[in-house]
Amino acid sequence: MYFIWISARPGKGYDEFTRRAQEDYGAKYIRGRVSRIYPKGKKMVVQGADTLLGSTVEVEADLVVLATAAIAADGSSPDG
Repeated sequence: MYFIWISARPGKGYDEFTRRAQEDYGAKYIRGRVSRIYPKGKKMVVQGADTLLGSTVEVEADLVVLATAAIAADGSSPDG
């Protein structure tokens, strides 16, 4: 499982969540940018750049989920 992210504004407990995901499930977190996603047989290939290491990244995946930033509604509180 790979997470390629540009920036995160984590809430309470996020550091513990990511640590457990890495240790218990082998999740890999890459700070970077995705530049291309394309099919390759029954897989999807995600290409991008690791902005911390300055290297390119290419990952074959069964499932790719794209998430966009969300903006809170007017009048909402940070606590939900």
